[in-house]
Order: sequence, then structure tokens, then C-alpha cells
Amino acid sequence: MMKRIEQHTLSSDDPFWAYFHGRRRATNGSRDDDLLLLASFVNQIRERFESQGDEEEFLWLEPIENECFRRLTTATQRHAVPLLPQLIARRPPP
Repeated sequence: MMKRIEQHTLSSDDPFWAYFHGRRRATNGSRDDDLLLLASFVNQIRERFESQGDEEEFLWLEPIENECFRRLTTATQRHAVPLLPQLIARRPPP
């Protein structure tokens, strides 16, 4: 999927795609993995595939999107749920 996104966007002069690829290849500061980028920018990716008429990748995007959100939700739950009792205990009274 990322190879196909690159095929559609590396030669683009759109500042968004420069930002996207910069976050993917960052050597300083925050570097995002492909899963996070796909989940974060799925709407922009979908729009690009639609505008380019890439039906094959457009059809692959929904199952990949669902898998990204499933994995991110699982990871978030794994890290956030153990903290929930601590957060509730610190919550100020109403």
C-alpha cells in the first residue's frame, strides 16, 4: 500500500504529501510508522486514489483502514485501561 501511495504522491508538488513523506522518513524528531500514517491520513489517501482513478487500491483501502484502527484501538486500550483506576481516583469531585 505504501509503495502505491508513493507512486501517486512522490512527484506531487502538494505540500500535504511533502509533509506526509517527511513524517514517514524523519530522522530528527518524531517519525511515524506506516500504520499510524495510514490511520491518520486515510481520508487524504482515499481522495488521492479517487482523483487518480486507482480503483484497485481504493478497494484495498477499506480493509487496511479497518485493520489500522483495530490495531491502534487495541494498543490504546492496552496502555490506557491499566491507568483508568488511577485517573478516576484523581478526578476532582463534581
